[in-house]
Amino acid sequence: MNKRDKALQLIKELEDNQDRPISPNLKENLDNLTQLTESCSNIVFRQFDFGNGLCGFIVYEETLKS
Repeated sequence: MNKRDKALQLIKELEDNQDRPISPNLKENLDNLTQLTESCSNIVFRQFDFGNGLCGFIVYEETLKS
């Protein structure tokens, strides 16, 4: 499985488990997505730390997810 496929799998897991993170550590989930998507041309992921909370935005298949 290449990085793109791993990223899409993690995105799907995060979407399916929005009410309970797949990792108790949200930062770990966001860091994994950052690492998996850095070389993907059709998946863009950015994470933001607002001090009191983390947020991530994913763009793939021309769809924005947050």
